[in-house]
Amino acid sequence: MVLTIKQAPHKAKYAKYIAATCRLSVLTAALLPLLASAQQEHYVLEEIVITATKRSQSLQDTALSVAAVDSETIDKRGLVGMDDYLRTLPGLNSLDRGAGRNTIIIRGVSTSPQATELPTPTGIYYGETPLTDFGSFGGGNPDIKLVDIDRVEILRGPQGTLYGDGSLGGTVRIIPKAPELNSLHGNVAATYSNTEEKGGDNTMAQGTLNLPLIEDRLALRATAYQYDNSGTYENIAASDPVKSTSLGATLGAVLVDEEDIGSDKYTGGRVSLLWQASDDLSVKASYFTQDIEQDGLPEESLRLKPFQQARFGTSLGSESLEQDINVTNLEVLYELTWGDLFASSSWVDTESLQDRDVGVFFAVPLGGDTPIALEDRQGNDAFIQELRFTSNFDGAFQMLVGAFYQDIDITTTQFAAWAGDPDSDIFGGATLFTSHTEAGLQQQALFGEFSYELSEQLKATFGWRYFDYERDETRITDGVFNGNVRIVSNPENQEDDTTLKLNISYTTDNDQLYYVQVQEGFRLGRPHIAVPSTCDVDNDGLVDSLDTPIPDVIDSDTLISYELGSKFTLMEGRLELRSAAYYISWDDIPVSRNPPCAFLITENAGEAEIKGAEIEGTFLLSSHWIFTFGTAYTDAALAEDTPGLGSSGDTLPGTPGFTVNMGSEYGFNLATYDAYIRADWAYVDEYYNNLKEQGPAAGDYHQLDASFGVTIEQLDLKLFVNNVTGSDELLWIDTQVGDGRVQRQRPRTLGINMRYNF
Repeated sequence: MVLTIKQAPHKAKYAKYIAATCRLSVLTAALLPLLASAQQEHYVLEEIVITATKRSQSLQDTALSVAAVDSETIDKRGLVGMDDYLRTLPGLNSLDRGAGRNTIIIRGVSTSPQATELPTPTGIYYGETPLTDFGSFGGGNPDIKLVDIDRVEILRGPQGTLYGDGSLGGTVRIIPKAPELNSLHGNVAATYSNTEEKGGDNTMAQGTLNLPLIEDRLALRATAYQYDNSGTYENIAASDPVKSTSLGATLGAVLVDEEDIGSDKYTGGRVSLLWQASDDLSVKASYFTQDIEQDGLPEESLRLKPFQQARFGTSLGSESLEQDINVTNLEVLYELTWGDLFASSSWVDTESLQDRDVGVFFAVPLGGDTPIALEDRQGNDAFIQELRFTSNFDGAFQMLVGAFYQDIDITTTQFAAWAGDPDSDIFGGATLFTSHTEAGLQQQALFGEFSYELSEQLKATFGWRYFDYERDETRITDGVFNGNVRIVSNPENQEDDTTLKLNISYTTDNDQLYYVQVQEGFRLGRPHIAVPSTCDVDNDGLVDSLDTPIPDVIDSDTLISYELGSKFTLMEGRLELRSAAYYISWDDIPVSRNPPCAFLITENAGEAEIKGAEIEGTFLLSSHWIFTFGTAYTDAALAEDTPGLGSSGDTLPGTPGFTVNMGSEYGFNLATYDAYIRADWAYVDEYYNNLKEQGPAAGDYHQLDASFGVTIEQLDLKLFVNNVTGSDELLWIDTQVGDGRVQRQRPRTLGINMRYNF
């Protein structure tokens, strides 16, 4: 007889976290002997100044859970896009499914990361301009390349008072560098790398110029870049025995074998002009543009080998993603002795395309995988303005008050078409499905934060935001999948509410910070789309199989977060620690159910509870050796049984229970030149794409990146390896089409970067 002992799944998960945390603990313990020698030298960590509270403040003095990535770290780690840094920070996860199709999850705030009918739960800002939900069709965020960026700030937890709607889980702020009035400088850079497995050559070229035009008064800053990245997937539709013999193949579907699937090209640039009109008045105007073209969707099929897919051709030729974004911004700052007046006006224009093979979605009703392609297009045209006053009073009382206005026009179209032989069209040439929507969103808000120093060490801050929005839509649908009925609907909704914040912070005599915070967040609702009569065949007023009436509107969902945090600066400024523990209650979560008619029905029905903790730190071991570390625990689950969503205790999808990260950089002299070597490692626990945790899990992966750099006079040379171990674990499993489409870690990539500074 053989006795086997099987470890419970949840115990296995904890074991993985414990193992990863032990690695961090062992390494930290190994560094402790250096403390004694460190105390004999005098050097401190450089201060990082952030504007997360819309005031300039030291990161360590900000009573808020914030992570900041500065420009030097961006350069040395070779951070390019959101995926490169968000997954390596405690409490965050990034699901990148291609151009404009990414979802950022902070502290587990997510119920359906791929939901096209709902805005994303995390706010995205480029400078002063909100870009939340300006990604591809139906959701997602633009992935702005980190070129000439001063820093990235990640605010954890709801930010309803200062950043408004969409910042349910938190906010990511990308802060570009501003023109410098009295310094002529710039750089040109190029990168070549090669990705293993099914990847290939990757290239990058970029340049930046800072040009003073009038001494002390006027300066121009310009940057331009282009990234060409190889695809890491291959389409084997022609040679796949399943796809090549499917019903679609007999109906004239386009079947090809093709490599380099998912390759993309990012082309972009920014021009900004700073005018210092007087000692008190400054004006900055900027224009940013970025265009993305992606050939094929970066996905594999689980039934095939890693990095393989089998897709029919589409009505446009082959699957593709495109996104074009343009942001114009004007900022005016007037500095008074007792405060600052600030105005920001932004004009945003985006266009996106998503073209997919979706025939397998209709396999059951049509009797097999058929050549049906779905083309999604979306355009956004927005004007956004914010006015605010930030005080600099003498005394204990300070305030920040502002007004916000937003006007967005959204145009979306969907077109489902036969993509096989026209003579074999089982629909006889009929229009399968068309949808055209013209939507408008107008929002006004007033907000403020008021702080009072109760003593030299104790401060209380009260925040408040009132918002009022109106949204109207005109939607026209038609086609076979619409019951061969043309439907015109004009839904609209209006809502107003208030969100609050209370923060109490205490600073000790040796500058250690403790804080407690209660903060609310919200996400705007929208009118519910009309659905065809095929969703109510028996004409009883209820959606078939769901037994629920079609709601008129989807109301805003809200959450409230309770947080305890601390920030320590130790060892005379050589060690910084930041920690937070939180509990979140999330109400009125929009729940989408898919009846047999295939039109989503969404209701405000869900409740969830999230609790967790984070700790991160930076340790300056010596004047030339720095060590960073962080870990987070997140328990995000439904708080009650919710029909169509899940049961109480079900874990929210896309949320790893644990994350661990650490990095180390050592600087030294190579001959007479400054050089460094750096390594960064992260572990992300497993997570699922559904509340029931059914099917394969994603996550449970390690990522190790390494780089070596040297500066030879005006030339910076860097060698790097991303994904040193060649880990190829799953990052996400598709929930829309249902045929096992997944994304994997990008294979090992080796490269060289050269930058000439002048």
